[in-house]
Amino acid sequence: MVFYFAQRYGTDGTREGMSAFDKMWDAYPAFRHGMYQISIIWTVIYLLQAGATALIIASTTFSAAYNWNQILPITAFVVAMALTMLIARHGQRAGRQAAADAAGDQGNSST
Repeated sequence: MVFYFAQRYGTDGTREGMSAFDKMWDAYPAFRHGMYQISIIWTVIYLLQAGATALIIASTTFSAAYNWNQILPITAFVVAMALTMLIARHGQRAGRQAAADAAGDQGNSST
């Protein structure tokens, strides 16, 4: 799902934008790895949130469980988004570094 959300909402939504996304997916293993990491993070966070909610429901009053059920999904979303942004920024830095290294190698091979 992360692939389709990122393809659709991480681009301008046009065929050209989604085509560029597909080319990055095919050409850059690090890009795919980042998408896999993001998928795993969202899955784990929401499973933990669901488990915590189930424990709270089983062990507290209705009122307390209701209050926690209002807070935990928002907290899970914020944590998942923060981690997604960290992974995306790391991927961007790694991509820029790889491009700079490739440009440096091309300059050295021509001399």
